[in-house]
Amino acid sequence: MLTAACLVGLVIAPLRVAVVCLLVSSHLNLTSLDAGGAAVGLLNALRIIIFPIILYSRLLFKNRSRLNVKNSGFWIWIVFCLYAAASILWLKVDNLVPYLKQLGYLYTYLITYIVLCKSFHNNVLREKEIIYSFVIATFIAILQTYWLGNLFGSTLNWSRFVSFTAKQQFAE
Repeated sequence: MLTAACLVGLVIAPLRVAVVCLLVSSHLNLTSLDAGGAAVGLLNALRIIIFPIILYSRLLFKNRSRLNVKNSGFWIWIVFCLYAAASILWLKVDNLVPYLKQLGYLYTYLITYIVLCKSFHNNVLREKEIIYSFVIATFIAILQTYWLGNLFGSTLNWSRFVSFTAKQQFAE
C-alpha cells in the first residue's frame, strides 16, 4: 500500500513531493508469503527500475537543461555498467536471473543519480526535501517496529522496510 502511494506521488504530485516519494520508496521492499515469488520479484523490479524513470521523465518535461557529465566518476560508472553488461558473454545460463537483477540495479543507480543531479540543478531537491525523507523513513521504521511488530509476508503487511531489515533476512 505504501509503495502504491509512492507511485501515485511520483505520477501526480508536485515535483518536490515526487522526489520525496522516490527517496522514501527506496527504503521499501515488497515481500509476501501469500503471493508467488515471481509476482513479488516483478513488482520489486518495477519499483526499482520504473520509479526513477517516471521521475526522470517528469524532470525532462519541466526543464530541458543538460546534465553536466564532465565528472569522471560518472564515466567510470558508465564503463563499469558496460563491462557488467558485456559479461553475459561468459555467463552460465543458470546464473541469468541474478545477472539480470544486478544489471537492473546498476541501471537504476545510474538513473537515480541523474534524477538527483537534475533535481538539485533545477532546485527541486533541497535540504528540506532530504530532511522530510529522513523523517518519513524514521516514522515508518518506528511504526513498523513498535506498532506492526515486524511481521513480514502476511496478507495485510507485505511491504518490508529495507533500511531496518537484518542482513540475513534481506538476503532471503
